[in-house]
Amino acid sequence: METIVLDFLDISGSMEISKLRIFIEQFLKYLKTAIFNPVEDRKHIQNNLNHLDSFEQLRINDTVNKFIEIVSSANTLEDNCNEEQSKNKWIQFFGD
Repeated sequence: METIVLDFLDISGSMEISKLRIFIEQFLKYLKTAIFNPVEDRKHIQNNLNHLDSFEQLRINDTVNKFIEIVSSANTLEDNCNEEQSKNKWIQFFGD
């Protein structure tokens, strides 16, 4: 997972940390497809670090899609000045 996060950071450029809520949504969208691809070892000790079987990949993809819906909804609510409802969505995402 660490390498997938670093790969995302490489391609996402210099996104402002103040836009963390957008960053989270974009990362989840990246993750849902990255889990199906080879993940090359940045230290060049191993080759592909992605040893997930297709069942695990699909299960993670389904879970990530659910999280994308929650985060997208939270972002939309926040954009529309519905702070309380947005906060509830973020609690749903991160847990209590």
